Amino acid sequence: MKVHYRNDGDSELPLRDNVRTILLVVMCAVLIFWGFLPQVAASRAEERLGQQTDAAVPPVYPPFFLAQWGSSVHGDGEFYEPGGIAVDNSLKMYVVDTGNNRVQVLSKKGAYLLKWGAQGSEDGEFSRPTAVTVDLNGDVYVADSGNSRVQKFDAKGNFLNKWGSFGSGNGSFSNPDGIAADDAGNIYVSDDGNNRIQKFSSSGAFIAEWGGAGSGDGQFGSPCALAISGAGNVYVVDRINNRIQEFDPNGGFIAKWGSGGQGDGQFLDAYGVAVDKLGDVYVCDAATAQVQKFDSKGSFILKWGSMGIADGQFNSPVALAVDRKGIVYVAESDNNRVQKFDPSGAFISKCGSSVTGDGELNEPYGVAVDSLGDVYVTDTYNNRVQKFDSAGHFLTKWGSRGAGLGQFDYVFALAVDGAGNVYVDDDIYCRIQKFDSNGNYITQWGSHGTGDGQFLRTGGIGIDGTGLVYVLDPVGAKVQRFTSTGAFLGKWGAPGSSAGQFDSPSGLAVTATGSVYVADTQNNRIQEFNATGGFVRQWGSRGSGAGQFNEPYGVAVDSLNNVYVSDAENRRIQKFDSFGNFIVQWGGPGYGDGQFALPFGIATAPGGHIYVADVSNCRIQEFGQVPEIVSASFAAKVLTMTGGGFGTAPNVLINGADRSMYVTTVSTNTITLKAKRKLLGLATGANTIQVVGEGGQPTNVFTLIL
Repeated sequence: MKVHYRNDGDSELPLRDNVRTILLVVMCAVLIFWGFLPQVAASRAEERLGQQTDAAVPPVYPPFFLAQWGSSVHGDGEFYEPGGIAVDNSLKMYVVDTGNNRVQVLSKKGAYLLKWGAQGSEDGEFSRPTAVTVDLNGDVYVADSGNSRVQKFDAKGNFLNKWGSFGSGNGSFSNPDGIAADDAGNIYVSDDGNNRIQKFSSSGAFIAEWGGAGSGDGQFGSPCALAISGAGNVYVVDRINNRIQEFDPNGGFIAKWGSGGQGDGQFLDAYGVAVDKLGDVYVCDAATAQVQKFDSKGSFILKWGSMGIADGQFNSPVALAVDRKGIVYVAESDNNRVQKFDPSGAFISKCGSSVTGDGELNEPYGVAVDSLGDVYVTDTYNNRVQKFDSAGHFLTKWGSRGAGLGQFDYVFALAVDGAGNVYVDDDIYCRIQKFDSNGNYITQWGSHGTGDGQFLRTGGIGIDGTGLVYVLDPVGAKVQRFTSTGAFLGKWGAPGSSAGQFDSPSGLAVTATGSVYVADTQNNRIQEFNATGGFVRQWGSRGSGAGQFNEPYGVAVDSLNNVYVSDAENRRIQKFDSFGNFIVQWGGPGYGDGQFALPFGIATAPGGHIYVADVSNCRIQEFGQVPEIVSASFAAKVLTMTGGGFGTAPNVLINGADRSMYVTTVSTNTITLKAKRKLLGLATGANTIQVVGEGGQPTNVFTLIL
């Protein structure tokens, strides 16, 4: 039957057609409903299943701090990268503790007196301060380089004044590196980035400037330090031009001396300068690790020092001062100390951090663990390898700076094979050296170049279950594979950001079956390959969220194929499964337990222990993943347990009974209970002890024999 339409769009339908249409709509609705119902049911079932699954999944606990060892560089009287030094008329030392962003004052015997400063840009805070001077009134001026300003304090560290900001105008700075005061109270600043010297009144009023980029008389190439003689003349370290320039107080050029080289009166990297009351000039050279002494006209008198860690040796001497008695003070950035000498260079004493002794570390970058649980560390700025037991007790060491067999220059990464042989990358000499577990030299391979078996730099090292050795070349952006004797087998990689390419890769880990994980640092990702370089997967991007990175440096794999990454600039460790799925993270910036200043190398050990090379804190940190009691003892009504992962409010079970009411102290690694033996439920013979943290994660059951 025809359907008639009105002009307004309504239709006229006979009754039969209306009924038929209604029935059709109802049937469609029923079919849709019954088709949709199983989906709803399935969805709800999945929802219930998901809830049940979530409830069944145990919580993920981050690894907990167990122990640390190495050197202390943050305490009172300790230094981290000291960059400047001054001595007042009472012979007190003012040390710019650059890495700690503070100034420390020490007595003439090196005893700690006071400190001030912290990281920041507020009054009294610093960002990489580099130099300090004291005027005749005892006021202290600091070149706050990272903040492009000068700050003035009284002798007790109370803030008085500041001036400067980033720029090139009068009174502005670009990396102010050096500072000095004359007898009239004028302040001179070496404005390194602007290649000039600026002169100010003691209140910061601009007086004059001179210089400019170049190599002519009165021009500079990175003027990084300056000193004022008793006559008011200004001596400037013209670093790039390898010379000293002398000026009158108004910037008039007087004289110059020096050239590039290692001979008497030559420089490779002059960094600091000081003048004694006789007018003799002392210059320290960071590259040659020497101090040279000249008369006021630049004639060479004598020199002393060599590269090393012994008394009278230097590692990056960067600043000098001379007191009114003629004693010379040298600040060493990489040995974290100040040494004192008489005017002839004879050693007198030292103060600061101790980073060169057995078991002490000076910026350790690499860590590895052997099958026995012993820990090997590349003690980078001491140019040696140190071996420790699993608890951090020193066992042995080997290496010194040099190009000979068993010597190193910037030792960076290492790995241990199943037989206990240790493979060490000797970065500057572009070679791999192999030793036995006691440090006896076995063999070496590699040289500088781009050919097979050559390196532009050496980085991470990994060893698979068959003993094949994988070596990362950060500059060449490739991985090379060798036999255990150094025979070349293959390579892969190229500069770039595509799959299988690298940008400054820094870390490498290899599983027993040959899966290779690379920390592709500047691409902020982890890449996985098979043993011959076939790309498998990648994960990560730049950021601070879970699974993101800000310069991942180190990578390690445990026995369960979980992957651990040292996320350096985020100051944390992240843990992933073998497919790159994020599991957990821990850390944070600082130098407390479990915090990091620059986490780099990372290694796993049996039992779930993790060792992290905390570079800028000069230490190794050890973490556990399963809470554990390591030791227990009972004496004088006190039960003491040590271990890790206890939490802050643990339950203590002794022979199955809860004795938590007797807990007196709890820390990350120690619990004590105080009560009579009977109240604690301790019996003669074997006693079982277990701790359950507030998260419900129990420790092992420890047996205490009484």
